[in-house]
Amino acid sequence: MAALSSLPLWYFTSDPLWAVVILTTVDVLGFGPTIRKAYHQPQSEPLNFYALFAIRNLFVVMALEHYSVTTVLFPAVLGLTCVFIMALMMYRRLVMVVVSQGEQ
Repeated sequence: MAALSSLPLWYFTSDPLWAVVILTTVDVLGFGPTIRKAYHQPQSEPLNFYALFAIRNLFVVMALEHYSVTTVLFPAVLGLTCVFIMALMMYRRLVMVVVSQGEQ
């Protein structure tokens, strides 16, 4: 429903940037449960998937013919979100290994 709310805003403002901002925000908020799971169970999420998704979004940005906030915002933010999730999982995996070694 939140994603659909971007369409009237785009229609009334005649500016696609606002639609892209809303859609990007909704998509990033959708990563919330994934981030929570990656924090608590970092081994359960595949790093390769997020790496491929981040690289894909890099290629999307590089393939753009015209660069503007409207065209770059969505793929760049999703790519950075994937990099953030990867960094979080790697950090949490390291912490869990250190904690488990300290218990032995």
